[in-house]
Amino acid sequence: MAEVKVIEIIKRETINPSSSTPPDLKIHKLSLLDQFQPEIYGQVIYFYQNTKNDINIITTNDQKSHQLKKSLSETLTRFYPIAGRINNNTTAIDCNDEGALYIEARFHGLNLSTFLQQELSVAQLQHLLASESQSPESNSWPQLLVQATFFDCGGLALGICLSHKSCDATSMGIFMKSWAEISNESPQKVFPVFNAASYFPPIEISDQRPALVLKKVESVVKRFVFEKKKLVKLKAETASESMDQPTRVEVVTALIWKCFMAASTRSSNPNGVNKFALTQSMNIRKRVDPPLPEHLVGNVIGCFIARMELGHDDDDDDQVTLKGLVALLRNGIREYAETKAKKLREDGACEVIGRDMKETFELFGCEDTKVLIFTSLCSFELYEMVDFGWGKPIWVTVPAAESHSNVIILMDTKEGGVEATVSLTKEDMALFETDPQLLAFAYPSTLNSQIAPAIYTSIVLFYPKNYNNHIDLIDTSYDHHGYLKKTLSKILARSFFPLAGRINNNTTIECTDEGVPFFEAKFKGSLSTFLEQKSHNNVVELLKQFLPANNMVSIDQATSTWPLLLVQVTSFDCGGLAIGVCMSHKFADAATLSIFMKSWAKTPVEAAIRDGCCDQALDPDYRAASLFPGRDLLTLPPSTDSELNNTVDIITKRYVFGKTKIVHLKAKATKVNNPTRVEVVTAFVWNCATNANKRHRFSVLAQCVNLRKKVEPPFPENLVGNLVGYFSVSVDCKTNDEDYNKSDQFCDLVAKLRKGNIEYSENEAKKLRAGKEGLEVLSRWSEEGGELVRKDDANVFICSSWCNFGFYEIDFGWGKPIWASNPPYISYENIMTLMDTKEGDGVEVYLTLSKDNMASFERDPYIQSMITSSI
Repeated sequence: MAEVKVIEIIKRETINPSSSTPPDLKIHKLSLLDQFQPEIYGQVIYFYQNTKNDINIITTNDQKSHQLKKSLSETLTRFYPIAGRINNNTTAIDCNDEGALYIEARFHGLNLSTFLQQELSVAQLQHLLASESQSPESNSWPQLLVQATFFDCGGLALGICLSHKSCDATSMGIFMKSWAEISNESPQKVFPVFNAASYFPPIEISDQRPALVLKKVESVVKRFVFEKKKLVKLKAETASESMDQPTRVEVVTALIWKCFMAASTRSSNPNGVNKFALTQSMNIRKRVDPPLPEHLVGNVIGCFIARMELGHDDDDDDQVTLKGLVALLRNGIREYAETKAKKLREDGACEVIGRDMKETFELFGCEDTKVLIFTSLCSFELYEMVDFGWGKPIWVTVPAAESHSNVIILMDTKEGGVEATVSLTKEDMALFETDPQLLAFAYPSTLNSQIAPAIYTSIVLFYPKNYNNHIDLIDTSYDHHGYLKKTLSKILARSFFPLAGRINNNTTIECTDEGVPFFEAKFKGSLSTFLEQKSHNNVVELLKQFLPANNMVSIDQATSTWPLLLVQVTSFDCGGLAIGVCMSHKFADAATLSIFMKSWAKTPVEAAIRDGCCDQALDPDYRAASLFPGRDLLTLPPSTDSELNNTVDIITKRYVFGKTKIVHLKAKATKVNNPTRVEVVTAFVWNCATNANKRHRFSVLAQCVNLRKKVEPPFPENLVGNLVGYFSVSVDCKTNDEDYNKSDQFCDLVAKLRKGNIEYSENEAKKLRAGKEGLEVLSRWSEEGGELVRKDDANVFICSSWCNFGFYEIDFGWGKPIWASNPPYISYENIMTLMDTKEGDGVEVYLTLSKDNMASFERDPYIQSMITSSI
């Protein structure tokens, strides 16, 4: 669990309506539905990024806070009952303009993006709210509590608490949209209506039943994300002749309920509960006949109940199908609308509500029935409509109470999926979160708690036909595929067993032995013929046919729920082989991929072991989690990755710098002693790519670095994981000195790279052994990476070097590869990857640019004079 940082309360003040409430509106009657609601606060938190990087943050925070308070005051004039206080008899609100509580706070210690990358508990989110949901003062305090918490980076968390006695979730949404509308000076589209009591008249207090109060039970709260594409598949699987268009809420609700029943049945004793019920709150404004006003404020909600009883003797859950549950939910909603909701506009509305509440009370009192409580906030436009003038929120969440179990809250994700906040007992959650059917459509989320991207790191090794050495010891008639499968199975069992598992909750790997997909393929043609196509402009696309991820999912569309390792062995007609390997970046960096490949190559079959013909495989070291406990902040977070430019038309090309050209470049780098081939090639390509695009003021290079040898004392060479950091250097593209030619630029860039590397090693990397200070370094890297790619005036390049990783030394017994290639696996521009040539003294560069910039890059005579070949 992440550490709670310091939140400093700057000020507390009361915000009153900008205009006094007229005398004839001083008393606002609560409706019958309001009276039945518990005395709690409805809660929601909106998170906003700082989008004005060039403005002083303190000034921006003060300006935002002033704008929030001013617009809130004007909004309270429209929503005058919310500025009042609830009467002691809870039948009316005194609209006395006493106002809302506004708290301004500062969050010290982490920037917003780093905060959201952590595993956020309910307790941590509660610090961003002015009150707990079940506050004893909720009936006597202001109905509205606002806390604006500003982060060091200028980001904002806006926490809202609004009395459930007067407002349901729809009413809160109406209020927030109106507040944002006033703040950003948009035309008025929200016109609140406050006559719910005329539709549902209140009853005498002596006749009122007490509000429903849930039993307090210690629970575990986790979030599960259903991506949009997964919902399409889930809808397709649950559709039937009677219901061809199930909604995303219906299918997610049915799946969660099904998995909950399965978990609850298994966690109970043999004679335990086998009766289940589901309650679903719903907005009835459009379900009554005639419909109620869209912006009617109050508790205008109904609740339908679905029931299910399981047989005691069934070992499996075949009796409960998703299609059946979706149909049950659809029929329940239809029946409620037709038999109850439509009658709420008739004279017997009070009797309908009374019977409904009695059924609900009795249900929660049943000891032989497990009840799951659902609330859906989907389609509430929480992301689209609540823009105060500084952009839409990047995340909206409703903290669930850890003191209550069996509560589910569904919300939209920003991308159009569904995020489910699930609160269950510890025993039920342990089984629920591992249900294969659930994990087939959803993944556990701590937002971005583990920020290595969900992509594959890939390598393709090409081997010519060469039956020499000890390969004749294999008893499968030179069956290369069989040999590789046997040795792969052995290394997965002996040392790389995590690769046969699956990632769980984005924080651990469940070593479940689910295995590794192994593809066998044939290439029609000879290896030599294919290698002649290395000069083809489309070489990257040609290479991808040898990668197994293309057989399952696009390489840059992998998710943390996919296998950690994929292998494809392709045979050429001549007997040559291509071994393509994709390894999850969630588990490993390029160095780890190299460690695995070398170990696999040294893992012999039994006959070779007996004769001592193979070297002993290198054992991996799995202690990275003990060095960086709880989270891994060594690579750019997914939020940053999503902000990289993938909207332009891009192209990737391969360039080869031979030994002679590199010697020439080193001679030109006169400001550095003994420049390395990686330094001079990186500086040269970056310089030319920068000159190909002069639209930005600055050009920035983020250089990825293997940390294993950078820290003190060094990490073990065979340490497995994402042990990657980065440093950045920049150059002003507006230098107008005519004497400052490309040769001078190149020399300066080599010097900048050397200086950046040294400063990084001395000031940053060495701190990674320093416990808490080391974790702060990682957090800062992550935040800086996010800010880097968001700079409007900077053209950002990301460079990763795979040189000296020894891929050309990987010998499975039939010789070393004649070509090792790592085709780019991220479809974004300005990505540069360096790789050894077979001779070990040259460099291959894969460069991805926009098509326009690539054309300009290749027209540069300076680049053409230095590369050995352009491919």
